[in-house]
Amino acid sequence: MPRSSKRKKGRQFRPMRLIAAAILVVVLLIVRQALLGPPLRTGTATTKAAALHLTVTGAPSLTQAVEGDAAAMLGGTIWVAGGLTAQGLSSANLVPYNLTSGPGTAVVMPDRLHDAAAVALGSQLFIFGGGRFVSSAAVTAFSPPGRFTTLLNLPTPLSDLWAAVVAGQLLLGGGHNSGPPNATVWAYHPSTNSYQTLLPLSNPTRYAASAVVHNTLYVIGGKTETGASSAIVAITANGASTVVAQLPVALWKAAAGVLNGEVYIFGGKTSAGLTSTIYRFDPTTNQVAAVGHLPLAWAYGASVSTSSTIYLLGGEGSGGALSTVYRAVLVP
Repeated sequence: MPRSSKRKKGRQFRPMRLIAAAILVVVLLIVRQALLGPPLRTGTATTKAAALHLTVTGAPSLTQAVEGDAAAMLGGTIWVAGGLTAQGLSSANLVPYNLTSGPGTAVVMPDRLHDAAAVALGSQLFIFGGGRFVSSAAVTAFSPPGRFTTLLNLPTPLSDLWAAVVAGQLLLGGGHNSGPPNATVWAYHPSTNSYQTLLPLSNPTRYAASAVVHNTLYVIGGKTETGASSAIVAITANGASTVVAQLPVALWKAAAGVLNGEVYIFGGKTSAGLTSTIYRFDPTTNQVAAVGHLPLAWAYGASVSTSSTIYLLGGEGSGGALSTVYRAVLVP
């Protein structure tokens, strides 16, 4: 056969070989995909985290409307201390609030109070200051189901103050005694029933919101000697304080809680009145953003955080004291 015929035949078979090779590559890729699964993608966790949003729903109400109440979680139960009733009277009730069924039978405290600070440490609930007609220096420890112990008075009478456990240390500060806001941070030591003076506050306020994230206390807004504050102040276990961010608006009587390592700030009062706005503060970036609204304008209530939920209890609405309880959670 002539050479020219052989070359022509060879050229006819080359496309067939290429097609067969392509088919083989496709088959191998299909087999690999079936065996190994889809290729890995980066940023999945970030995408999921960014997709979470805050949802606020109602929970079983308190049996009595109160504003200016304090609350803390002890032994799986939220304990709601005092507050001003709808009649404008300080309450002596310490109400156990079950996370599922709502309020139980109140325990009567040694005195009526509102604008106190409550914090749990170990097996006890500590209630600092507050008052009825004037600020009080009284400090009480409560052990369920009904035992109260009178502790050493505060260094000065205080109401509208905050208290928190930071890196195992019980810190308290802010508030006032019918004058400028208290500028001192103290550590209270239950083992010795004593106070240790720490450092002065960089932004003294009363009626501030507060929350703890990763051994740092964040004190948010409040009223200074000259007016409302927009500052977010970070306070460490030794009492050192620094202004780390600013809210878009100055406010006081807000409440705060922690979800997924971020601080959520609810309601409060501004120069325009009660607000329903919810802000999120990210301690890793010190950024603040508005992320939603409460069902109604709300302020002057207590807040408690669990690992998955922030509870807002009581407070003030447009019509006065509330028995409302809200639950705030993150959902996809």
